[in-house]
Amino acid sequence: MDILIGLLTGALGGAMVTAWSTNHINKRNQKIALLERKINNLYGPLSFLLLCTKTYIENSNGLIEQHKIYFVPEKFSQHPDAQLKINAQSIATLDLSNYYFEKAIDNIQMIFKLISDNYSLIHNAEDESLINNFVGMFIRLSVEYINPRVEIREIPLEIQMNRGKMGTIANAFIENIIDKNKSLNDQLKILVNHKLCSFDCGNTRKDKC
Repeated sequence: MDILIGLLTGALGGAMVTAWSTNHINKRNQKIALLERKINNLYGPLSFLLLCTKTYIENSNGLIEQHKIYFVPEKFSQHPDAQLKINAQSIATLDLSNYYFEKAIDNIQMIFKLISDNYSLIHNAEDESLINNFVGMFIRLSVEYINPRVEIREIPLEIQMNRGKMGTIANAFIENIIDKNKSLNDQLKILVNHKLCSFDCGNTRKDKC
């Protein structure tokens, strides 16, 4: 009887350990799958698009600043031929700046689409707050600049001023998303490495048996 009880107790204990181990593995696999979805569907592509958008905007603004510095009226000859050349150069510089800005706008629209398709994958409240600020900025940008039904200059200046500036993509938003993408990737590596280690250890024990 004592031997039978011992065998039953051992079997029950082994079953409990196996059930706990299986449950633990399942939970870890679920965490890995969720992290992969967040990284692949939201944070990875969002980080890339934000970096590109930031670069487009910096180049656009940089050209405007250089234009202000370089194209000073008293710096050049007032001869008509010289002025024609200078005007052409000025327009070309501004056109390039505008082109960079248009590329930034294209990216911002892709960012909004990416967020709208994967909003449920936002990692925490801090990210959600920053993303919601971006959404608010994009809505104004879309209605008032990208697809306007009313010319903004037709709106009284006082009303425009009271509403505040439309704003742009905040550096805090860009930095937070890039940092979060790195953090999620680090978490994923730890979980995957732990899974591989557990698998290898399990095989080693089986080989010994």
